[in-house]
Amino acid sequence: MNSFKRHIYKNNKVNKKVTLLTLDPTSATLSSSLPNDVVVQVSSNSSWSVGQIPDWFSIIGGSGSGDGLFVIDTQNNNSSITRSHLLSVTAGEIGETVTRTFLITQQAFVPTLTLDPTSKDLLGVNPGNFVVDVISNTSWSVITTPPSWFSIIGGSGSGDGGFSIASIGDNPDGPRSFELVVSTQGLVPISKSVTINQAVAPEEVEESTLSLVETDRGEDQSDDGLDRTEYINYEVEITPSISSNASLSVTFDMFLDIYSNAYQSSSLFASIKVIKNGNTIFNPSITQSDMSSDEFNTLIEDAVFNINSSDTLAIELVTQAGIAGQNANDLASALARITIKSAEFIGSQRQIINLPISEFSRTDSLLVDVG
Repeated sequence: MNSFKRHIYKNNKVNKKVTLLTLDPTSATLSSSLPNDVVVQVSSNSSWSVGQIPDWFSIIGGSGSGDGLFVIDTQNNNSSITRSHLLSVTAGEIGETVTRTFLITQQAFVPTLTLDPTSKDLLGVNPGNFVVDVISNTSWSVITTPPSWFSIIGGSGSGDGGFSIASIGDNPDGPRSFELVVSTQGLVPISKSVTINQAVAPEEVEESTLSLVETDRGEDQSDDGLDRTEYINYEVEITPSISSNASLSVTFDMFLDIYSNAYQSSSLFASIKVIKNGNTIFNPSITQSDMSSDEFNTLIEDAVFNINSSDTLAIELVTQAGIAGQNANDLASALARITIKSAEFIGSQRQIINLPISEFSRTDSLLVDVG
């Protein structure tokens, strides 16, 4: 009898079921935000269940029998701390269980924020509006109060977006700058800034005129009228007058021309004289002796003189044409022409608006009848 009981006991011990349980994978590291699910494969020859579940994730399919799976569905981690949990899976019967663990780690939330542009240079007059693009993975807002010279439209948002800098006025007072700060929300905020620079508005440009005012004119001729001379004097006048701290740079051309179909026996002369404060600063001239054909001329381009409030500037044009009186239709002609092309103020917001202007002297001598 005793031997029979021992035999049964030994057979029961040999035939006892061994519980098997494996997990694949056995750990996972997830980002702080979606997507943040992980699938765990379970291999077992028994019933099993998942336990020790914290409040920051849930389990889908947390129990089964034999081979199967469960899903770990985590919430977003909005904190600055990485969190971990050792999850337990238990299989088998009471008193004969096997437990395996699964380590799940979720990274801390790292906010991102990018602004474009990070600086903007604006004109002093009519600067217009512009948009600042925001790239972020969280909520953000402009946290600085803008100054009186501009306003903000759409100063907060979530994720990618942007805001407008609007109602920017003219700037008459001098260069100005403002740093606008944008910050993310949450436990770990980060901040970025955009710097707005505005130049000073230029002074209002005053319109001015430059005139060649005739101050004297005269002519002389020989008794027979075949040798004639003309002169014309001008004074350069700026309206309004040049201020004491400014000056004017004037660019001009001078053209001289003499002609005669009997040049070898003609008397010809043309000159231009520019006089500043009583001193001659330009005096080109041509005469009959320069001629080797019926006509001779010269052009002086882009000459420059400068004047200020205390300067006086005069221009004298002289032409002379004479013929010997030998043949009918003998002709002599002389021309002197000055053209003021442009003028630029230095040290003053003024502009000459009536250029170019031109003045000339021309003298002709013609023998009509020699009978």
